[in-house]
Amino acid sequence: KENAWIPVRIRNAFSNFPPKASFIAMYILEVDQFILTPITTHTLDGEDSESPKTQLVFNITKPPLQGFITHLSDHTKPITSFTWTELNEMLIAFQPPNSSHTERRNYEVEFEVHDAYFRKSAPIMVHISIRTADTNAPRVSWNMGLVLLEGQSRAITWEQFQVVDNDAISAVRLITVDGLLHGRLTVRG
Repeated sequence: KENAWIPVRIRNAFSNFPPKASFIAMYILEVDQFILTPITTHTLDGEDSESPKTQLVFNITKPPLQGFITHLSDHTKPITSFTWTELNEMLIAFQPPNSSHTERRNYEVEFEVHDAYFRKSAPIMVHISIRTADTNAPRVSWNMGLVLLEGQSRAITWEQFQVVDNDAISAVRLITVDGLLHGRLTVRG
């Protein structure tokens, strides 16, 4: 069996229109300091007259200056693109920076939406505003988790787990309040 591709030129036809930003979305995301926050279709959305929404793909063309856009299947890594379906299922989120600030911080993230025929939209700007924490209590600012294979042990380091406190970080003590499913937690020294 043989296949052949024959180019076909259709004259006087309408060209493919590029996708565009949906007028229903707000394009503003309010985030609490240190809190991984899902991006929904109320924050960012696109539409295309020739493609169903399930075929739209978003590219991050200008990431935020601090923090990153991530997929909830592995929230420790930044992503550069995602589908409308992932956005609609709330699998895309913004991870704020893990540094404490006393005033609100504002960032802009630029996206493009691509349709099934590889046409791209004009840039879509989303404004992200990070509220400050209204507490002096210590809090976890970064928790990347720790994955080990059976029989392995590893120290929990600053890269995996960070705690911040506004007034007395040296007085903060960590206490285990619930047990592990497997293994044990020990303190060196």
